[in-house]
Amino acid sequence: MRRLLDRLGITPLIFAKTIIKLFAIDSFELIIDRTNWMFGKTDINFLVLSITWNNLAIPIYWIMLNNKGGNSNSDQRIELVKWFTSNFDKTKITCIYADREFPSIDFITWLLAKEQGINFIFRCKSSITASDGSKRVSLSKLHHNLCNIQNKTKVDSHIRRIFGNRLFISARLNNVNEFVILVSNQFHRDPFSLYARRWMIENMFGKFKIKGFNLESPHLTQYNRLASLFTLIAIAYCYSCKIGSIASRIKPIKIKKLKRSNNTIQEVPEFSLFNYGFYLLKSIIISYLCDSAVVARQLYQILNYPPKTNISKHSRIYRIMNNL
Repeated sequence: MRRLLDRLGITPLIFAKTIIKLFAIDSFELIIDRTNWMFGKTDINFLVLSITWNNLAIPIYWIMLNNKGGNSNSDQRIELVKWFTSNFDKTKITCIYADREFPSIDFITWLLAKEQGINFIFRCKSSITASDGSKRVSLSKLHHNLCNIQNKTKVDSHIRRIFGNRLFISARLNNVNEFVILVSNQFHRDPFSLYARRWMIENMFGKFKIKGFNLESPHLTQYNRLASLFTLIAIAYCYSCKIGSIASRIKPIKIKKLKRSNNTIQEVPEFSLFNYGFYLLKSIIISYLCDSAVVARQLYQILNYPPKTNISKHSRIYRIMNNL
């Protein structure tokens, strides 16, 4: 697999530039997360940077961690984001989202440095302490009265010192009375709706694994082969998302009405853009299994269609997608 990627000239930078152009992404909303699993006694651990597009996370860059399946450290997080800022315009980064593993003094200080100036919303552990003047108190104690607040949510406009920096802190009790505490360098009236976008990367990992490409199934333990496999799956995932997006403009995804527990009606798509494209991609490959040139030509025509161009019933792209 590595030889194939090398022969095709697919480097991390080429991949990232192609993806940004393919999806016509003008501003960068980034998500950091980690996915890991074990095969036998081997820990497999990927630290991934993704970019949001149409309510989907799109993988943009990743590194493998050789730390026995444990958390990443500040240097590795900085390396991940620094690679992106070194190759793309960091002024177009609107925000970075990350879960409780990721906030640290070194990482946040680096993000807020004058050379970077990158905005973020991170979730943090309730045991972390913050200061207001000379007094330090844990975040769980600071927000112990959330049960008495409407919506069990408190968005504080008062800056406190936490993780060695002056940040805004927001807190909420979720459905199981667990603290969800967010820290940010900017004040947001509803940071929780913004932070909810972080779940896109969890959904992406699900598609990489049991909900799509079965990343964990191959019995690979060599890091270079795993890295190549991750790259190939990332390419197939991006193809699926793009094809699904084009197909939905020709034949829109049906909307289902679901009755929720509070007797309200929620409208949700029958399936995601990824699933739409995933099954179409399989259809292309199965239909032309004996002719790889036809598969390549069909994919080339689909993926090179201008993203903001209207699709008429007389266009070639319409005929290709409609035949599938």
